[in-house]
Amino acid sequence: MSLSINEIIKNKRIFEIDDDCNYFILDEDKIKKCMYFDYVIAIKHGDLPYPKKWLRFFDVEHPIKGQVIPIEEYNSDDYEYVFMPYFKFPDELKKPLEELGYTIDKDYKAENFLIELDKIPEQLLPVVKNMIIENQEHSSGPEQNDFYVYEKDGELVYFLVGKEEGFVNTITDEVTTKFQDIKTLEAYETPSKDTYLFKTKDPLSSYSSERWFVYLTADPNFPRLKEVDEVADMLPYTSFKATEPKVEVK
Repeated sequence: MSLSINEIIKNKRIFEIDDDCNYFILDEDKIKKCMYFDYVIAIKHGDLPYPKKWLRFFDVEHPIKGQVIPIEEYNSDDYEYVFMPYFKFPDELKKPLEELGYTIDKDYKAENFLIELDKIPEQLLPVVKNMIIENQEHSSGPEQNDFYVYEKDGELVYFLVGKEEGFVNTITDEVTTKFQDIKTLEAYETPSKDTYLFKTKDPLSSYSSERWFVYLTADPNFPRLKEVDEVADMLPYTSFKATEPKVEVK
């Protein structure tokens, strides 16, 4: 029995990709509500004197371990400080460090310097703590959003699929509801059954009710639909091969 587009999207959420007319088809049960840190430094209890233990969470598109936490596992009490990463080098920190033999470049930012230290000198901890507390007042802390969670090389990977102020990664919009009324009219498959071509009817389409989609599963974690509307676009998914045209003599 041939696969239909309606079977493909069952129990799925569909996201438009910034590459025109491409859509991720993601398992609904793999999309989780999570808390995530975006462009902050987080310090767990007892780690303040040891900058190399500070958690630097910057790139939410490629989160590192611990940057994204399922909401049911998140505990705000795990963190003593969460603050914005950039702050100036105050004289009350710079001068004592120079007296201790450290060379401070005039363009050096405090957090970049501190992260190189194995341990902050004890007499400077109150100064560093005050700097962090001041910066923490300007930080919103972790945020909540939807992440697609899948496994790769034995590790869980968190892929952000939604954000209040616009999407990140390659996703531009969620379009799940726009696919609910699409019906399959014809279906074609490759011999390996890893690529399908569908002719569909979309009663909600403002351009043409007839739409063609290719279903691609080369990446099992990110199956996708690609809409095609020209013969040339469909040829790669058919058995037709290009040949040299015969030159006609008139």
